[in-house]
Amino acid sequence: MPEYYIDTNDIAHLEGFEDFPKLRKNYFVVNMLQGTGDSMPTASTNINFLKDVKSYHKFCIINIAGEANPCVNLPEYQTSFFQYYEQIHKQSEKYYYPLDKIILFTSNLNEQQAYDAWRENNNITAKFHIWLWSPLMRHIKKFDHNLQNENPQKKFLCLNKGADQFKHHRTYLNYLIYKNNLQDDFFLSFDTVTKKGFGSYLNNKANIDYELVTELSTLDPITFATDDDFIFGCPKEQVSKSLVSIVTETHHISYSYAVLDYTEKTFKPILWKHPLLIFGAEGSNTSLGKLGFKSYEGLFGDLYWDSISNQIERYNTAFENIQQLNQMTINELSEAVNGIQDVIDYNYEYLVNDTFYQTQKEKFIDWINEKY
Repeated sequence: MPEYYIDTNDIAHLEGFEDFPKLRKNYFVVNMLQGTGDSMPTASTNINFLKDVKSYHKFCIINIAGEANPCVNLPEYQTSFFQYYEQIHKQSEKYYYPLDKIILFTSNLNEQQAYDAWRENNNITAKFHIWLWSPLMRHIKKFDHNLQNENPQKKFLCLNKGADQFKHHRTYLNYLIYKNNLQDDFFLSFDTVTKKGFGSYLNNKANIDYELVTELSTLDPITFATDDDFIFGCPKEQVSKSLVSIVTETHHISYSYAVLDYTEKTFKPILWKHPLLIFGAEGSNTSLGKLGFKSYEGLFGDLYWDSISNQIERYNTAFENIQQLNQMTINELSEAVNGIQDVIDYNYEYLVNDTFYQTQKEKFIDWINEKY
């Protein structure tokens, strides 16, 4: 890391660039992300990613579109993310490559807002460009998600592996499900629930029943089988026999609105034609429209709680929404899901037809041709 490319043919294997058009221009691509789960550079990583870009390159794409992280130092959150904003500005000056010719490809819907705030805080007027990109939306379609319709056995599906003190919303959701005796209404995959898994924030702020946590710690972890890839694949038996997906996204907070990102965790239920409720950062449920999808208010009602900044209050209110749905019988919930079939079908077609990608690609080509 990083990888460098100077020709359209060279980047055809990159996620999201498979059919990127020939632009008849000399340009340079710095690919900083190889795939979900790969190690990412940290604040202490020394990468001179602009050292090989030349003045004759009309523009330079820096690709970080995948799973988004904050691009700034956030000591209040004890993070050590690579500080892209600062490094791009420094290296632009160091290697005499104009900021106006640099384009950051990102899957973070809040990237522009976060970058503008960083520039304002540092009294910087010069800027590079930001382009919204979502390669994971395309990548999941490489795997087998074909389903046979079956009579539902459970109301909810929650693929909730990967819980630890840094993703404590997953531990907390497992805890809430068992505390409120909803486990029989879920297909629920999970890791062992431990006190450490709540993280320091929830352990200090939430009203947790540690006797229950001790009981839950004796449960064996549950994993659902897929036909292919564990991350991107489909646990067909559980998906086909459930109605609604509860998604625990990668980021449980927005880092003061620096990050809002959707990964395969959100896109897979759309492929499965499941309505989904996201248990994650503020804005996660109401911001699907920024990618062109429709949200699911018709099933979940007013999503006012989605913007609550206090984590515990947002989690608890989201879970109350799940409890309200659980008051329905499985047949009543099935009818309610059928009542928003137009939204479910729209989102499915939007994803399957690559509408977001094709629209963004065409906009990018027009913008590049006009600007450079």
